[in-house]
Amino acid sequence: MKREIIHMEDGRIVIPAVHPDKIRMDEAELVGLFNVVAPTLRAAKKRTLIPQHFDLTLFISS
Repeated sequence: MKREIIHMEDGRIVIPAVHPDKIRMDEAELVGLFNVVAPTLRAAKKRTLIPQHFDLTLFISS
C-alpha cells in the first residue's frame, strides 16, 4: 500500500485527498508536523487530546 503523509507547504497544512486509511505517518513525521518533541506527542494521547480508542499505531507506521 502506498503511504501518504500530511505535510506543510507554504505555511498551509496539506492533507492528501485519499481515504484516511491510506495516511500513514511515523512519530518523527508527526513531531515535525506539529513542531513538538516526541514525549509531548505521546503525552497528548495519554491526556485524551487524542481519543483513547484512536490507536496511534494504526495511523502511524513506526
